[in-house]
Amino acid sequence: MNNNKTSKQAIAAFEWHNKAITNSDYHEILSLLNNDLGKPHIAPSNFHKLFMMITFSKKYNPANISEKIIRLNSAFILVTEHNKKQLVRIVLPHNIQNSSDISIYNPIAIACLGAKEGNQVCFQYKDTLQKLHIEKSIVYPVIIPADLTDLLEIPYAN
Repeated sequence: MNNNKTSKQAIAAFEWHNKAITNSDYHEILSLLNNDLGKPHIAPSNFHKLFMMITFSKKYNPANISEKIIRLNSAFILVTEHNKKQLVRIVLPHNIQNSSDISIYNPIAIACLGAKEGNQVCFQYKDTLQKLHIEKSIVYPVIIPADLTDLLEIPYAN
């Protein structure tokens, strides 16, 4: 018998109560779930796991949560059990822009959301429990111009 297939391990893999998310991520994801309820392109099991994760995780003000916590739009490096590394960014389905972006409905995203740099996360893939290591959270600086007027002007020819 393969020990990776036991239901006890699969349940323990999700430890939602040990996860932390921001209040804004909670509300954004809850809104997405409300809009996507019953849609055929969303796997019911992933929908349920995401709902359980955001419901039972600890919620924080964005200013009071560590940058090492994986949040919506976080970029981070994942390492497989075979030591393969990949840059990943968790986004809402309509915000996928490149190959490193994964939908919040992806089992990897659900497992990583709310975990922190250095954690090992698990997710069910087919009949096997997969383990990944969150090696590094990458924080991109956000530059907010003081005056948006220049950005809003569209040059045109008469």
